[in-house]
Amino acid sequence: MTYEFQKDPELLQTHLDSGCLGQLVTKAKQLQAMNRILQELLPPTLKPYCQVMNARESILIIQVKSAVWITRLRMDCPDLLNRLQFYKPFEFIRSLEYRINPEAFT
Repeated sequence: MTYEFQKDPELLQTHLDSGCLGQLVTKAKQLQAMNRILQELLPPTLKPYCQVMNARESILIIQVKSAVWITRLRMDCPDLLNRLQFYKPFEFIRSLEYRINPEAFT
């Protein structure tokens, strides 16, 4: 039995935009945009070790490679939350959480 796959990008986009899959795609795009802004605000020494993990309710969760980088982030960017809140995707963020996730940086 052979299958023919349609190569219609509009059809694919329709599926991506609808239902649960559409919600996941939207959330992924939002997190990517938030991560780009975070990376712009971080000092060069921290950029490779910190990234947006999730945003829920009013909390931004930033994953870091190790506890050392949480300490550096807090010391080097004490006003990070205030600086992020100037950008539209972060207007609803009221606090930051940090999670250690070394596997994300390999």
